[in-house]
Amino acid sequence: MNRRMSRLSAGLVAAAVLMVAGCGNYGDGEDTKATGGDARGVTADTIKVGGLSTIQPPGGQPPFPGLDDGARARIERANRDGELDHKIEFVGVKDDAADQATNAKEARDLVLNDKVFAILPFVTQVAAGSGDFLNDEKVPFIGWGFTPSSCTKYGIGDTGCIGPGAEQVDLALSKPLADVLGGAEGKTAVVFAENYAGSSDNLDNMVTAFKSAGFDVVLADGSLPPDTAGPVTDFTPYVQEVMTADHGNPPDLMVNNTNFGNAIGVTGALNAAGFKGAQVNYVSYVPGLLEAAPDLAQALEGSYIVQQGTGAQVAGGPSWDQIESDLKAIGADPFVQLGTIHGYASADMFIQAIKKLEDDGKDITPENFAALFDSNWTYPGMEGAIGEAAFPLSRTNANNCTSMVQVKDGAYVSVKELTCGYGLEPR
Repeated sequence: MNRRMSRLSAGLVAAAVLMVAGCGNYGDGEDTKATGGDARGVTADTIKVGGLSTIQPPGGQPPFPGLDDGARARIERANRDGELDHKIEFVGVKDDAADQATNAKEARDLVLNDKVFAILPFVTQVAAGSGDFLNDEKVPFIGWGFTPSSCTKYGIGDTGCIGPGAEQVDLALSKPLADVLGGAEGKTAVVFAENYAGSSDNLDNMVTAFKSAGFDVVLADGSLPPDTAGPVTDFTPYVQEVMTADHGNPPDLMVNNTNFGNAIGVTGALNAAGFKGAQVNYVSYVPGLLEAAPDLAQALEGSYIVQQGTGAQVAGGPSWDQIESDLKAIGADPFVQLGTIHGYASADMFIQAIKKLEDDGKDITPENFAALFDSNWTYPGMEGAIGEAAFPLSRTNANNCTSMVQVKDGAYVSVKELTCGYGLEPR
């Protein structure tokens, strides 16, 4: 097994999308709020930031591999090239190990001990531990916005606010499927999600997205075990459920809004059972995977993968060349994984926002940072990699951009390039 795939086998993408953040205010009497021109973590020459994400859950696969490398690569380029008037001091990414109490502890440590101005990347399944605290303490945090905490005054999603917390449903999750299937009218769909705290919101979002695109959703099942419950060893009950979902018949479309293991398992089991409909998931585009793991390629054969960005393997171009070059510059493997792109994008959004404040002659304060995202400011994204996010709309809604690939003959094939403007549907 080559170096790239040895890393991959230790960290296959298991993106748990749309987890609900809860509450939990923290305060020990110390006034740490940053105000005026004397902001925490900011000097005349530097801005201190750190990350807080789920890196390695106990006994599970790393859900977002590459986060630290992606963020560090973008920050180091900004420092090398003098993009900002300030140097960014990056203290690294703390691991909450998918534990809410650890998430709360590490957030407090970053703010009260490291005294960071901002937290990025913030990509975690247990944001309930820190979301309220960070908002109370006026600490900007940027990452993949799949929890309600990333749809708040100081919490910002690099692709906008998606999932629970979003005011409208993102049709970029569903309309591409309708397009490639020749329209959704008269077509049935089944939607699978996982059973975790708040999973009903996850499931409801996807059902609404596919109904709004015109599909008849005949079954919605949110009972699949999440990563923390260990791998599913027998998908037979789920296959039987799907194969009889449409009045005793299979549906036209199977939607797996699940982690990597469950997406592979359901797709492969349905293929083996002779399912002839289309299948889609949101997590199994992993460059190098199909070539290195023929069994997984076979399991995924024919399926579609919708993603909020575009992968270098099927796109390429200046943005991807830049990301790979930046990774090499810090001595990292230029292997862009799911976490890499969101680590990089969260840092890129932060840098672009700070540059705007500097250009406008504004003090670098949390209040001014948050106010920028309440104004008519657009994060330009990275052409061909991550779509733009127009604020303030993207504070409470997804950036409405996706691309799609299909697994054909053991390879990823681009079906739809990164496209924005599919529409947002009121809940």
